[in-house]
Amino acid sequence: MDAVTYPHPRVREALAGMVPVKVSFAQQSEVAGALGAVWTPTFQFRTPDDRLVRASTGYFAPEAFLVELALGEAMVAFAERRYADAEAACVRAVGEAGSSPYAPEALYWLAVARYRATGRGEALKEGWNELLDRYPGTVWASKVSFIREPAPSEGRRAG
Repeated sequence: MDAVTYPHPRVREALAGMVPVKVSFAQQSEVAGALGAVWTPTFQFRTPDDRLVRASTGYFAPEAFLVELALGEAMVAFAERRYADAEAACVRAVGEAGSSPYAPEALYWLAVARYRATGRGEALKEGWNELLDRYPGTVWASKVSFIREPAPSEGRRAG
């Protein structure tokens, strides 16, 4: 991360509004343990009152880290009930993700943000249908697949 990702100009810009804390496992193992970090690098996104709202572990290339930072920002905004800010962060995450493996999760949370910001169930359904259409075989699509499954009263046909 130190050699490639952190020096990237867009990553530096994105981190400017955050409070990064770097803990050395070798020199500060008790701090790492207290934070629940079990491997490096571990990224945690916390609210100002120190509630953990997102964590991830492992290397991120700059483009992927920009998605992770936007989603982390969105999770903090969700936790603080700032749904318009969560939506804006999710829009950035979707834009940064492009068609990468990070795109399905970004679309998932964008739909949630739009629903929370507007209270319109249709916004959630539209976003999740887009997720199912664009990324049908992903874990994130499986999380929303119920919106297309027939209701039990409709019956299911054997294939």
